[in-house]
Amino acid sequence: MSHHGCLGDRSLPRRQTEQLPAGRPHDRPVRVRGDDRRTQAKGNVDGNRDVAFVPVQVVNDPAVIAQNHAFVSINGALSVDLYGQVVADNIDGRQISGVGGHEDFVAGAEMRVDDHSLICLRSTAVSNGMTRSRIVAVLPEGSVVSTPRHHMGVVVTEYGSADLSGRTVRERAAALAEIAHPDFRDELRQRATVLGRH
Repeated sequence: MSHHGCLGDRSLPRRQTEQLPAGRPHDRPVRVRGDDRRTQAKGNVDGNRDVAFVPVQVVNDPAVIAQNHAFVSINGALSVDLYGQVVADNIDGRQISGVGGHEDFVAGAEMRVDDHSLICLRSTAVSNGMTRSRIVAVLPEGSVVSTPRHHMGVVVTEYGSADLSGRTVRERAAALAEIAHPDFRDELRQRATVLGRH
């Protein structure tokens, strides 16, 4: 079954023989209108009783999300610190997107043993001509946390994944340093050894 906060082209079936995963049947089938380039894919959704567009209060409800068996929540992030705190909607104090269902989908995925939450991000970003690590020792002052560290599951970059579940502060930090861009790993590893110590 597929549970989306947003249904894009890649989530829609591409051929007549494909079907969207079956969910709970609905009394009123979805009606899709429009004559753009996605007409064929929309044809597989139009009238399909296994597809429902429901209010955000239902789609983003962690208890509803947790009803999905073997659910994998996939969210993006702008940065993650070595504690595992995620920033997903602001940069340098500037709001760049809505809050959306980020925390809801992460929380919903952690309610069942067979569910998983993935936070995906590129290891670096270029800002003002400088390459910066998106995995940072600590978030800058004024950062707004989208997902707190106690809700973290797996963080994924192009260099691998770090499962933070059940790990200590220093274990989390060490795992995150290993999936950072190689140019920043040594500094992050060093910071990871002292994180959580006073």
